[in-house]
Amino acid sequence: MQVICVLIRNQEVIFDFVEECYRYGAKLAWNQEAVFLEFPHTQSIYSLEKLFTSLEELADHFDVQIRVATAGDAPTALCYAHYGVMPKEDLPIESLKYFYSPLTIPKEISTFIRVLRATGHNVLRDLHSLLPSMLRTQFGDIAWEAVRRARDAEGRGWPGFPFLENYSEEADRQEALFPLVAAS
Repeated sequence: MQVICVLIRNQEVIFDFVEECYRYGAKLAWNQEAVFLEFPHTQSIYSLEKLFTSLEELADHFDVQIRVATAGDAPTALCYAHYGVMPKEDLPIESLKYFYSPLTIPKEISTFIRVLRATGHNVLRDLHSLLPSMLRTQFGDIAWEAVRRARDAEGRGWPGFPFLENYSEEADRQEALFPLVAAS
């Protein structure tokens, strides 16, 4: 699976942007700041290069700035779009918050990231020296889960963040969750 992440700098148009992205393929997902397209589903319609060009044209149409990145899973694609850093092991330690959850960042993960920074862990590669059992014991389940997802994210989505097949049902749900975005 190849996931394309379109990070949108103007969140007021995310809902309209998502609606237009549906023409690229039936499988997509989004949150308040990004749209995710599953590439194998769109492959028969667009090449990756043509899809990137079309997304840039769509951004011009909406007069928004975007950053487009691709990876084997949604969390990594979002991190590449946010930080502009590749490969995954070179992502800053702050990217753990996106591996844990794209929607809410618990206070515990922010505290964990500060502790990691203070102890010289600056990039994801530095996490290889940490034992999983020690992570869970010292920092709790949230920290352990964030690191586990960062290590094992390839090909997985976030729990509760599936690619969507039916836009109209999800549009109603997103409008309820993000009324200001949907209303613009």
